[in-house]
Amino acid sequence: MKYEVAAFIDDDDRKAGKRLEGVLIQPASRLPDLLSDGIEQVIIAIGKPEPELRRKVVEACIAAKVRVLTIPPVNDWINGQLSAGQIQEVRIEDLLGRSVIQLEQHGVRELIAGKRVLVTNAAGSIGSELVRQLSEMQPAALTMVDIAESGLYDIQMELVGKGRGEQLRVLVADVRDAERMQGVFDQERPQVVFHAAAYKHVPLMEAQPEKPSAPTWAAHAIWPGPQPRKVLSASCSSAPTRP
Repeated sequence: MKYEVAAFIDDDDRKAGKRLEGVLIQPASRLPDLLSDGIEQVIIAIGKPEPELRRKVVEACIAAKVRVLTIPPVNDWINGQLSAGQIQEVRIEDLLGRSVIQLEQHGVRELIAGKRVLVTNAAGSIGSELVRQLSEMQPAALTMVDIAESGLYDIQMELVGKGRGEQLRVLVADVRDAERMQGVFDQERPQVVFHAAAYKHVPLMEAQPEKPSAPTWAAHAIWPGPQPRKVLSASCSSAPTRP
């Protein structure tokens, strides 16, 4: 990692004017001015910032077309060191100002523990959160499938950094590619499948009913095999706006 730190920002005005590693600490009110002065990235380094404060920072960065990132709490760093893979883009739940919904632990753990689990769209906002929580439930194998290799790499590095990488399998595949998905299911033999790949803009897609909503995954998920598979769809659904 090679970063040139231009400034530290703190909402505690008592720290303003001091220096950290030779870099000036500036008050939060200076953020808009700094963003307009050639800043390329902002890293939110507070472990649990107030939602309103986080929103203000993100909104200011978006307005200035500056990339905004976050880092995990210090106790999640690898051997006390922050790795490049742990610096993440701000996620949608970070902007909502509410806690991530936790899975019902006991029942889900019984379903997952010791099983081969596969998650489609594993790099997406829904799929990646599923992977985070499922990785804590001792699956025999956890296969992440997505066409977005950068996102897959990011979530892989995040989980490896947390010591949860041993059971991970990372596969780049398009769920609409029948031949590729046949190979994925033959190779991984999943016992539980979480399908999180789907179109999200419902009214737009209703106007194009001929466009398939990635059906190929389902044919292989229920394909006869030596063991029955449990298939759970985590994709968005809504009531149709037209008959």
